[in-house]
Amino acid sequence: MKPRRDYDTAKLIDASIAALRAHGMYVAARMLCEQGVPFETAHRVLQQPDQRRTYGDAVIH
Repeated sequence: MKPRRDYDTAKLIDASIAALRAHGMYVAARMLCEQGVPFETAHRVLQQPDQRRTYGDAVIH
């Protein structure tokens, strides 16, 4: 998978994974969908957070 070029999207995904761990799938998926991420994409990202793309050479934290 190619590294992510959009820093803002990388931060959004990072925040959604943090929300997943703290508040569960519903909150995290809703957060992404409210930001315009298609549900199918949000679901895939949240179901497989260890397979997420990186921003450049590092995961954004």
